[in-house]
Amino acid sequence: MQIRLNEIPQDGSTWNFDQNHAEMRECLTDLISNQPFTATLLIQPLGQTGTYQITGGVQTQLGEQCSRCGDDFPLLVNEKFSHLLVPALGLERDDKMVKANHYTELNESGPEAIEFRGQVFSAGDFFHELIALAEPLIPAPALTAEGKCTVCKIDVQNQTFHYDETASLKEHPFAGLKNIKLN
Repeated sequence: MQIRLNEIPQDGSTWNFDQNHAEMRECLTDLISNQPFTATLLIQPLGQTGTYQITGGVQTQLGEQCSRCGDDFPLLVNEKFSHLLVPALGLERDDKMVKANHYTELNESGPEAIEFRGQVFSAGDFFHELIALAEPLIPAPALTAEGKCTVCKIDVQNQTFHYDETASLKEHPFAGLKNIKLN
């Protein structure tokens, strides 16, 4: 889904997407399969600088596998965003870019800045990355008030998780050498 930024009116434009939008569905299929989704996007120019403010959100589900028990569960994704699209400026030969060294130096109260090139914004790629970044490294469903998993009902609060399977020990490949007698 390509949006031409130079065609957006000064008061902004709003787009609403759902699972019936074919282009957006194609962009998100590898992440959410056939799960329903809704996404909203408001793009508003900020003066004559070529900078745009984008706000909105996306709601969907990811098919995940629990990191505790291995059962499949739907992970709810409800992401909101507020970003500034800033035209990318070319770096001169000796220019340097400065970024936060540590996450504590990041300012999370304001919008993030995203550089872009050209006059086309790919909404499908943007929502794809937004959903992909919402996927946790160690997926696990929510816990009940009693500390039990909402999927498998196992008590998992304040304990390490392990499996009851015992590993079968194979005989060491050189174990037969101990029975050899040398004359």
